[in-house]
Amino acid sequence: RYLDRIARLASFMYTRSYEPELDVDVGELARLKELGREHPLVFLWSHKSHLDGFVFMRAIYDSDFRPQPLSFAGLNMAFAGLKTLGKRSGAIFLRRSFKDDEIYRLVFRHYIDYLVKMRVPLSWSIEGTRSRTGKLMPPKLGLIRWAIESYHRASCDDVLFVPVSISFDQIPEMDDYVAMQRGLPKREESLGWFVSYISGMQAHVGKIYLRYGEPLALSDAASRLEGMFDASGKPGHTHVQKVAFEIMSRIEHVTPILLTDLVTLVLLAANGRALVEDQIRAHAQEIIALVRQRGLPMAGELSRESGASLAGALTAMTGTGLLHCFSEGSEPEYRVTPGKELAAAYYRNTIVHYF
Repeated sequence: RYLDRIARLASFMYTRSYEPELDVDVGELARLKELGREHPLVFLWSHKSHLDGFVFMRAIYDSDFRPQPLSFAGLNMAFAGLKTLGKRSGAIFLRRSFKDDEIYRLVFRHYIDYLVKMRVPLSWSIEGTRSRTGKLMPPKLGLIRWAIESYHRASCDDVLFVPVSISFDQIPEMDDYVAMQRGLPKREESLGWFVSYISGMQAHVGKIYLRYGEPLALSDAASRLEGMFDASGKPGHTHVQKVAFEIMSRIEHVTPILLTDLVTLVLLAANGRALVEDQIRAHAQEIIALVRQRGLPMAGELSRESGASLAGALTAMTGTGLLHCFSEGSEPEYRVTPGKELAAAYYRNTIVHYF
């Protein structure tokens, strides 16, 4: 009953600005369902927006994935109205930091051991916080280390760490990210903030994309990383880092290149000069040729790039103020809106690792 409620809340939230159908790699998700029958799964997803956890859960729910993974979330999201619903639908709210609280650490480690023993699938954001720049943040190692310890201690069937990339044509929190990059404090989460966040999602800005990377088996990591566990069964710090960065790399390399990313890449390279649609298309097609040559992942609209899809992207980006359109000449000309360079750089940065 509560899974159904949280799933409906997720849809209510994201469909205010995004297309109702999530762009999900259903074939890969079906394969993970089969793998989950034999191995415990730990889903580790990229964190671009407050919508990520809701969207991840909705995609899993729609695929009839059972059992539903339990998700670790920050205690900052356990405010009135969401706390009870979250806890009863599989959310585990954690303090941001508890390294100085030995009792909290001890109880939590025993809880991880229990979940592992019961073979419950788990999920959380590997970055631990939302990226404000578009690039992946450094991975948080605490939960990964404890999960590895628990699986090793329980001599559990091989656990699979599943990299998950969640991408958006445009991010609803972009104004907040730009403000934080300029030194303003982060807004505190609360019920009032949550209502304001949802009501502020009004403009249609495209799609949400979920991609699943090749799972990383703990046994494979242990065989490649000699001496991963010490005599007490604890993994070395460097070994945990290597596992985490391997997962991050796999997230990066399934992240699809979107039209928004490509347009911002082209327009930022123009150094403030406005370009007409045909000029943007010409530059974009050069990059798309390189992308195809290298076999990089693309979103559907990009793989079949046409005049309609590019025109639609330019209209959506102009509608949110990311681009400025000068339409009084013979042809409309587009440039990054002055003052929005950091916002444009965010989208470019989500694919900059490919180049």
